[in-house]
Amino acid sequence: MKDKCVICYEESLYDKEEHIDFRIGYVEGVGQLCLDCYEDIWKPSIAGNKYGYSCYPEWERQLKEMKKKEKENKK
Repeated sequence: MKDKCVICYEESLYDKEEHIDFRIGYVEGVGQLCLDCYEDIWKPSIAGNKYGYSCYPEWERQLKEMKKKEKENKK
């Protein structure tokens, strides 16, 4: 069973049983976000933080790839 985004309630790419260390968009204390909400809502809020997500270009690439796959799966 897929985990749902805590903001928009859309299914994420991840099963509920998948460990949070292997997910993109999981925010401790908040929960799982879909890739759209993570990029549109959460990511901008941490952009000024030197430890923020945007400091990791490899994660940026992975996020874009996963977002593309998520959109293809919705079709």
